[in-house]
Amino acid sequence: MNVLEPLFGPLAVLECRRAAQPAWLIWVRMAAGIPAAGIALVVFWLWMFLSQIDNTFLPGRLLAHGLITAEATQIVLALLIAPALVAGSIAGEKDRGTLALLLTSRLTAREIILGRLVGCLSQVALLTIAATPSIVVLAASRRVTLIELLLLIGLPAGVALGAGGLTIAVSVLTKRGRDALIAVYGIEAIMLAVSFLAGGSGWLVWLETLNPLAAIYLLVAGADVRPALGTVTIWLGLAVTGALVAIWQLRPAYRRQSGDESTDRGQRRRKVTEIDRWPMLWKELQFESYNNLGSFGKWLNRLLAGLLLTGAALIVLKFVWDFGRGTSLASVDYYAATAIGGSATFVLWLAQWTIGLRAAATIGVERQRSTWDAVLTTPLDGYEIVLAKICGALHAMRWLLVAICLAWTAAMLAGGLPVSTYLNDLALLGAGGAFMAALGVAVSLQVSNAARSMAVTIGLWMAAAVVTGILAWLLSIVISLVAAIIGATFVVATAPNAVPSGGSVGDFIRLILAAARGLSRVGLYVVGLVTLAMWIGAHFDRLAGRMGGRSIGNIAKTAFNSLTKP
Repeated sequence: MNVLEPLFGPLAVLECRRAAQPAWLIWVRMAAGIPAAGIALVVFWLWMFLSQIDNTFLPGRLLAHGLITAEATQIVLALLIAPALVAGSIAGEKDRGTLALLLTSRLTAREIILGRLVGCLSQVALLTIAATPSIVVLAASRRVTLIELLLLIGLPAGVALGAGGLTIAVSVLTKRGRDALIAVYGIEAIMLAVSFLAGGSGWLVWLETLNPLAAIYLLVAGADVRPALGTVTIWLGLAVTGALVAIWQLRPAYRRQSGDESTDRGQRRRKVTEIDRWPMLWKELQFESYNNLGSFGKWLNRLLAGLLLTGAALIVLKFVWDFGRGTSLASVDYYAATAIGGSATFVLWLAQWTIGLRAAATIGVERQRSTWDAVLTTPLDGYEIVLAKICGALHAMRWLLVAICLAWTAAMLAGGLPVSTYLNDLALLGAGGAFMAALGVAVSLQVSNAARSMAVTIGLWMAAAVVTGILAWLLSIVISLVAAIIGATFVVATAPNAVPSGGSVGDFIRLILAAARGLSRVGLYVVGLVTLAMWIGAHFDRLAGRMGGRSIGNIAKTAFNSLTKP
């Protein structure tokens, strides 16, 4: 008898075997271990290089930064991949209509929930284990204690268990896998935001333990194990609580959700414009923007937009108040501006996730409603359908994008967000959001299940973030070196006796490096967007199920002629 069967039931053994069977899993495991291995390689190379030029060099800080970065990648992986794999475990059965078969079998609710949860988390375990050797090597080089090493290995595992337990509960309580996934990402975002805002707030300081990234920093940099122990305890408590709620509500929730309740109740009638010469785009803008987000996704979208607009309004009101009183604006400390500026990167990621998740569900929802075949029978070209889906995904997030731009602008004017960061984040919001829309549509064409399509999209977002970040660094180094050589040549040619100071040269190189890194990353996203759109258009008939296909050149020519004709 397998050791899992007496603990979790017979379904757990089958789920674990099925989770380990896909041939692509070994390649995904290799990809999951590459970031940590690359970080360790860079750290040891810098250690060797710096020790050669400086005999007094101590590698403690370098090893700490490398270990924190490697741990952060594992925690982000646990926060994103665990919900993506677990979200469709129960809600997906409801979409396919197969949950009733499980409930009528001899399996108990405990065996069904634990079997699904263990099976999905086994894939997460296979991904996180791939990075464990690199983390152990970095930790051993830093000479951490045994309890610190166990926490370094156990914290990502605890976060994955907590995220999985939370997701299985939400998957039971919601009707669709996409709603469960968006709900869990929203809950995780709220938890991280609360822990960020509660820092140094007196009696609320214990909320900082909700953030595993902060616990890792304190564990590695300060050798303080208490925050990490508290974080592991909280996330394991979430895992147990989520599993118990899922077991308790599995059958009652299914009975409530299997009724013939009208989905049109409570919806207001909207004014619909007439169909123009782009019928697919008209359909996406008029109808699909209100359907594919799900109920929780709509409210999360409104909540985040409301918070950002409230922060922007507070900044503007305080600006007007101080201006009316004659207070010096340079001495004003805007807490809202600081909060918006500090969370700009996280808000940028959340916007990209939301756009990608919405786009990843767009064709899966069409298949569930049995309307995708009707779309394919129309004479619409592939590029018309693809561009309409991409524009629809961006149109659905329009109010959130407007709120983000207004909040960032107010924070920048109030001094809470540097101008360079503001411009870079705006460019990444546009280019990265459009890229995620195209990526979500591409994945939804090849993955029939909406929840699984969302999971793949999130995984590809992580890969794209890592790849664009590395390539942007390499390109920025090359560009900064070329700019430095050109600048030095110009100075020597125009003023041969001028000797620039080391500080001015260093500031110039740092400025060029930062600008080149931002522009390179934006350019890589634009190139990825164009490549994806052209590839989908060229292979749309094959991917969607139509016979035949078209070349990229013909697609581009047809699109250009359609856009330029009167």
